[in-house]
Amino acid sequence: MTKEKRLAYYVGCLLPLVSVLLYRGLPDDLPMQFNSQGDVNYTFPKWGALVLLNVIGPYLNWLYFYRTKKNPELTISNHFFFCVRLAFFPLVTSLILVFIWLSNIKGVTVNISEIVTAIVASAFLIIGNFLPKFKHKKMFYFPFIGNQAADNRVWRMLGIGMVVSGVTLFINLYFHSRWLLVVPLILCVVVPIILTLYYRSSSKSL
Repeated sequence: MTKEKRLAYYVGCLLPLVSVLLYRGLPDDLPMQFNSQGDVNYTFPKWGALVLLNVIGPYLNWLYFYRTKKNPELTISNHFFFCVRLAFFPLVTSLILVFIWLSNIKGVTVNISEIVTAIVASAFLIIGNFLPKFKHKKMFYFPFIGNQAADNRVWRMLGIGMVVSGVTLFINLYFHSRWLLVVPLILCVVVPIILTLYYRSSSKSL
């Protein structure tokens, strides 16, 4: 196991402890879901969020880390994606908690919905750029076609779709349109599935 992967593992397990340090300064209910206008649709008690972040999150991280250690076939071969899988969610949630804490204690005006959108958009841009460059293994669940050239075309298209989706999400920070949110769904889910089914049917007919 490389130093980068070990660091990502420890970051993924220890970062949720930020919620313990900030607990008293957080509001009793944390925003969990927003509409296209940035308004809060659903909240969750902060004690529940503390349990989810500090018990379930690290447990899933530990489970994935040791599962791949025992079965290397399940490991994502690219170091970048392995580290993203371990550390991305804890890092994002910790950043959001810090901004909520600043808003509640320090009186800083923070739009949590826009922060979440910006983080997700950045992730789409980064991951979309890397997608065509790494070797695909079983742990990255996706309906493989079985033909390397066709697989690469689908992954390349998915990468392009994620980059375009990231740009669209950044644009939506200004327009706040629910229709623009359909773009990532179409480009990152619908199009790859259609391409996969098309290539699979083409390969079977040969």
